[in-house]
Amino acid sequence: MPTLAAAPSTVLAAESALVVAASLIGAWVGTRRLAHTPLQLVLSAVSGMILGIVFFHLLPHALGTHGGGAAPMDVMVWALVGFMALFVLERFAPFHAHEHGASADCGSGHCGHAAHTCDHEHDHAPHAHADSHTRAPRLGWMGALLGLTVHSLMEGVALAASVQAESSAGWLAGLGTLLVIVAHKPFDAMTLAALLRQDRVDARKAVAIQVLFALVMPLGAFLFMAGVRHDPQVIALALAFSAGVFLCIACSDLLPEVQFHRHDRLKLTTALLGGILLAWGMSRLEASMHGHADHDHGSHLGHDH
Repeated sequence: MPTLAAAPSTVLAAESALVVAASLIGAWVGTRRLAHTPLQLVLSAVSGMILGIVFFHLLPHALGTHGGGAAPMDVMVWALVGFMALFVLERFAPFHAHEHGASADCGSGHCGHAAHTCDHEHDHAPHAHADSHTRAPRLGWMGALLGLTVHSLMEGVALAASVQAESSAGWLAGLGTLLVIVAHKPFDAMTLAALLRQDRVDARKAVAIQVLFALVMPLGAFLFMAGVRHDPQVIALALAFSAGVFLCIACSDLLPEVQFHRHDRLKLTTALLGGILLAWGMSRLEASMHGHADHDHGSHLGHDH
């Protein structure tokens, strides 16, 4: 299957535009009420996609499946560093908040903002059910914005490293990482929109904040690309770090939300497996792109100019 040549910076610019659009859509959706079950199905599918991208895309590239790569122990260390970096960030600045109350209407089967508003039919929800003496103070929009900004910068590094590592795939470079970010970014914007609404932030100011937040990920991506200058070792370790970050998102944020719901177990599990299969399919497509690029490169070298 032929690949369409494109400079990594051009591919990254196009993909960044899609991420910005996804974030702004999430900000708009965050002003509406969403049906609970469809939202949980989307979360399940996104969880599966994230797991698949970690194990089928990011870690294999970090280990050098398609050339380059870093030593296995270095990859594991940086993956753990990425996992712990996001875990500590969420531990002390829990920007993926499980808010309850004014912005949610769980009794009617609708969630008022991001993915974590409804707690009905949970076996247990450690983030939300502490009593009033042990519960952490309610997260304000400024705290959420700070945490989400750092998170978005990490996502930018992941996308830029993926595009550079998969540059031989042309316009498909970084596709798996892109889809995960595009699928997950609206939920971040929805969380921020809900908190801005709860804190009664002026509508124009809220729009400006959402636009600036949407631009953070492209900023991180291009800063990384400009600083690394195609250093294979740094790219490999950045991919390992990003794998740890995405794994933390799945394990500490999305998967528990899916697991705690006792209803629609079959539907939610099917959506989870569907997301994993989608990531696997993209990895097969990506492998075919690399194989074609390597074949063309070998044929080109075989000619005497």
